[in-house]
Amino acid sequence: MRAIISTIFAIVLGSMLFSCASTAPQAKPEMDQVASTSGVAPSAQAGPTPMWSPLERQTVELSFIALAGCWYTDPAKVSETVTSLLGEMLPQQEIVWGPAVHQPRPELPGSDSKLTDALVFICRDFDTGDYSVVLRGTNTVSATEWLFQDFMVRNQVPWLKVQAGPAPPDALVSEGTATAVALRRDLRPETGEKGEGTSLEDELVGLIERSQGRCVMRFTGHSLGGLLAPVMALWLVDHLDQIHRDDLTAKLDLEVYSYAAPTAGNRAFSAYLESRIHAIRRYASPLDIAPMAWDESNMAGMPSTYEPGIRMQGLTRSLYDLCRNLARGKGYAQPGPCISVPSRVVLTRGGLFLLEAAYQHAAPYLGMLSPERHKMIVSKVLDPLAESVSLIGFKPFEIEELYDLGP
Repeated sequence: MRAIISTIFAIVLGSMLFSCASTAPQAKPEMDQVASTSGVAPSAQAGPTPMWSPLERQTVELSFIALAGCWYTDPAKVSETVTSLLGEMLPQQEIVWGPAVHQPRPELPGSDSKLTDALVFICRDFDTGDYSVVLRGTNTVSATEWLFQDFMVRNQVPWLKVQAGPAPPDALVSEGTATAVALRRDLRPETGEKGEGTSLEDELVGLIERSQGRCVMRFTGHSLGGLLAPVMALWLVDHLDQIHRDDLTAKLDLEVYSYAAPTAGNRAFSAYLESRIHAIRRYASPLDIAPMAWDESNMAGMPSTYEPGIRMQGLTRSLYDLCRNLARGKGYAQPGPCISVPSRVVLTRGGLFLLEAAYQHAAPYLGMLSPERHKMIVSKVLDPLAESVSLIGFKPFEIEELYDLGP
């Protein structure tokens, strides 16, 4: 199994690096691509570009700010970079806990490189007093997170083994989701960070206890962070039940803003999640293949997502077949309806499917922001991330070399 997953990671990263370093641009399709994904609200699929609310834009920004510094191997440097960018972009948000990061064993045998594979922080809005629990998405350059969280979907775990509560026994989550929840639940900020030494579990309970009146707590994230946003909110509610704190549940107002999330569990789990967490807003672009994973019916349409201009073939097709086999017969399903984020197929170098997929996994959501804020995320997060990913013998590249990221 580990060999299969390692192959997947190598294909994904290798294809993107090769395309970034060595291929020439291909002509853009003449017409904008229009697509649909099961679970996308029909009313959101057509019509003019939506006007996104300040809260929607804020949660997008928080989700991408969490990625800042993911290319560093020093946890303190990662936390410093996130904190600095948050202060620059959203000065009305005060970090009250974290950032807390997890650093696994070295990425490769004999290597000293230990990239962080999880990050969470909690911030408080000066004006409203609302809390945001921000969960970082996959660290693109961390093989550990790809291998043991994103792609660990063949085996499933009863939610009751992740967190005790009233869940039905057939509510199952992927092994990767169970691992990701356990990892983040026990995170503790390092010395010098807000809430140092206090676990996420204890901090969340403490924030609710200390709140005067209603406690608004908003979970948000992009990609793996988007998957975890509703799951961690569910974990909190079930945890409060387990410790018999109905008084805290009664004063808690939970909200979820999830972006570009793959599926976490099967249909029974999704139904249970919806029954417990009512304010879930899940956003996905119909051209982003990540939210199609790992639902078999949605994955069946992946190969044609960018046709006719871009086709799935070669190594990418082999990767796709591996992924479908991992999810076959597992019954993965997304929770609730989806809010569609508009996008179109764009010009990419080499016309590679995976490069287009990488674009569609980020750009539509950044398109929810104003042009100025969009450019800040690209220059402060995506460009440095791209510069950290290079091949010997090839020059470093910038995002602008690969895509047209105009407003």
